[in-house]
Amino acid sequence: MDYIVTFSAIEQGQEVNVTDRFISWSMDRPNGLKRVGADSYYYRPGVGFRRISDDDGVSVQTAGFDSGQLYRVLTDFFDFLAASKGGAAIAGTSPDAPGGVVLVTNDQAVPSDPLGAENRGLVRSYQAMAILGGAHLFGAIHDGMFGLDGTVPASSEVVEDEGEQRQLGRGPWIFADLPPPSDMTEIDEIAFFIGDTALSAGKVMEKILKIPEITVYADDYFTYADPRNFGRAAAQPFPTAQGSFVEIRLELPPSLSREQVSARFAAVGQAAGLPDIYLVQSYEDAEGLVQVLPLHEDGSVGAMRVLRMAF
Repeated sequence: MDYIVTFSAIEQGQEVNVTDRFISWSMDRPNGLKRVGADSYYYRPGVGFRRISDDDGVSVQTAGFDSGQLYRVLTDFFDFLAASKGGAAIAGTSPDAPGGVVLVTNDQAVPSDPLGAENRGLVRSYQAMAILGGAHLFGAIHDGMFGLDGTVPASSEVVEDEGEQRQLGRGPWIFADLPPPSDMTEIDEIAFFIGDTALSAGKVMEKILKIPEITVYADDYFTYADPRNFGRAAAQPFPTAQGSFVEIRLELPPSLSREQVSARFAAVGQAAGLPDIYLVQSYEDAEGLVQVLPLHEDGSVGAMRVLRMAF
C-alpha cells in the first residue's frame, strides 16, 4: 500500500510544514534517501517517494511501500523531530482504503483516537510511542489503522479506545527517584532486550521495573508514564530468528548517565533471576537486524551480538 504523507512540527506555537527539511535531513543519514530526480527520491530501487505540492503545502507520495517501509519513515521522522512536537498526517492511496487521514504524533496533548470518534472517522490519531515500539507491532496494527481489515466502524458505532488501564504493584518504579528535567529536550531513550525468560512483557514491567500501573494496547504493548519526572517505559514481545525477547524502551531525564541506567536495570533484572539482558545499540529496520550488547550486573558490556527480526 502506498501513502501521501505530510510532516509538520509545532514551532513557536504554530504548526509548520517541515516536509522539505525532513527530506534534507534524511539524505544526510547513512542508508538514507538518495535523490534520483528533481522531486524523486528512493531508499532502494523501486522503493521511495516523490515530492508533491499544492495549495495546502508540501507532501510526499510514496511508491513501493509496505507497512515496514512506512514504519521506517515514521521512526526516522520522530528521530528528526527529537524533542520537538509534531506529527505525520497520512492518507492511504490503496483503492480499498477508506477516506480520511491517520495522524501519528508525539504531542501528548493530542488525544489518542484510533477510531476517529471525535470527528466521524475523518481523522484517526495515534501516539507515536504507542505504535512505533517495533516494526512487528506496527505491522500487526497497520491494516486496522488504515481500515483495510474492516475494523474501522461506521460513525454510529465508533467507540474511542485509549488502551486498557491495569493496576499492578504498589511501586514506586525503579526510576521514580529521578528529578524532573529542567529542559524536556534532555530526555533520552535507551532500549534493552531480555531473553530466556518465561515472563510476559507485562510481567517484566511489574517484576523488574516495579511499575505501579500500565496502559495496554493490542494486548501485548505496555506503557507507563511517570507524572512527576516525565520518565516513560514501554515493553513488548520482540520475536527474532534467535528466539523471543522482551523489548524494554525507557525515556528518562538526564540525572543518570546511560551507563548508570544500564547498571541499575541490569542489577535489578539479574537479582530477579534474568541472566540474559542486553543493551540495544541499533535497529537496522531496512535489513531486519538489531545489534545488542550482553549487559553485566555492573553495567559493563560483552561482545556485540546481532539478532535478526522475525516479522
